[in-house]
Amino acid sequence: MRSLPYFHSEDPESNFYKAAKHVYEVGKSLTDEQKAIANWWADAGGIGVGIPAPYHLISLITIVLESKKLNLGEAAEMYARTGIALKDGPIVTFKGKYQYNLIRPVTYINKHIDANWKSYLPTPPYPEYPSGLVSVFGPVMQVLKREYGDIPVTDNAYDWRGDAPREYSSITKMIEEAAKSRVYAGIHYQFTQDISISLGNQLGDNISKINLNTP
Repeated sequence: MRSLPYFHSEDPESNFYKAAKHVYEVGKSLTDEQKAIANWWADAGGIGVGIPAPYHLISLITIVLESKKLNLGEAAEMYARTGIALKDGPIVTFKGKYQYNLIRPVTYINKHIDANWKSYLPTPPYPEYPSGLVSVFGPVMQVLKREYGDIPVTDNAYDWRGDAPREYSSITKMIEEAAKSRVYAGIHYQFTQDISISLGNQLGDNISKINLNTP
């Protein structure tokens, strides 16, 4: 687990204060598209009706595997690897959350910048660093990227509620949007999202090296 890039500080000239101020400024002037991105990746934790994040992730895995027209054995191996990533990501992440116990943006902003500011989406009741969303999606998408390359992805997980699919030119672009969605939501600092992507890539790389054929 990578350590925090900035120490907690109340100094307006500090990097930590500036990171919180960035979340604050973004949250004050959200565009309709930024709100749509925040809502899309919020899944069941957002505004309106959504599915739990792991179901969203399984939908994305299936979209990629179906596009590759895999046989049963090949599909089973990829589901196994992505299943390992789906379990290990949150374990690593929540160990880090309670190791560092970092204050959430809304708490810091209310105390040091604007007492009336609210995050666009509800802030989860556990520490900030690293990112829970990226810990779930990042390692899984890195496994797929290692196997098939940084391919385009169409996310149609919310067809059932009438939302148009989101199109991405690459897996990397999709993960970057998912990570940015938490900044738009007001629940993560940008540095947390950047580091969480790196952690997810590292974990996904390690899982890709596992020999599943060992007796």
